[in-house]
Amino acid sequence: MVLFHFSWDWSYQVVPLVGLPVSYWQIVPDMIGGTFFWVSGMSQILSPKDPLREGAKIFGWGMVLTLVSLIYSPNGPIFFGVLHSIGVTKILNRSFKRWSLLLRFLLGIAAIGFGFWLRNLQFTGTWSYFLIWIGFRPNPIPIMADYYPLLPDIGYFWLGSCLASALYSKKKSAKPNARPQPARLEKPIFKPVLWCGKHALTIYIVHQPILFGLTALIAKMR
Repeated sequence: MVLFHFSWDWSYQVVPLVGLPVSYWQIVPDMIGGTFFWVSGMSQILSPKDPLREGAKIFGWGMVLTLVSLIYSPNGPIFFGVLHSIGVTKILNRSFKRWSLLLRFLLGIAAIGFGFWLRNLQFTGTWSYFLIWIGFRPNPIPIMADYYPLLPDIGYFWLGSCLASALYSKKKSAKPNARPQPARLEKPIFKPVLWCGKHALTIYIVHQPILFGLTALIAKMR
């Protein structure tokens, strides 16, 4: 995610990365966003935290980014970005741990399939603007700096929860003969990874302003 945003900032402010295919700017963000939802679904199965509180917190930070984008990028603000979508997904799935693994798997596949189908459609009428957060794209679609509708991304969330339920049904290691997890992760090589995992939301919020400012400074120095 950080590397992708750095490449975007560099291309936008310093030198266009003309060697990269157009698909890079389309596929890589989808892969990154899908990974966010996948991991979020896993964590909601394993974490004892209240999904309602966690979801409201993440959605609240999404709204902060919306306000900032309206000030600094009014022509392409963030209306329903990845934080909004993950926050709403967590809130909507507050009690989904009670659902069977099979039900979540089928819903996940259906949501992904329906979401990709919706991407090829555009709808006329004012109603579509009110459902843009679900995945209904109006015509014309507004310019948005960050857009992750519930469909198909909620499907990755459900599939991630299925993986967590299958591998960690008793919240134990998937390898019963392995050494205790904390002992293996106490090695210095894992500490940066653990730190990033514990502060993922903070990293997401602060990394882009830092990278944008850095590339803007480089552009002025050229």
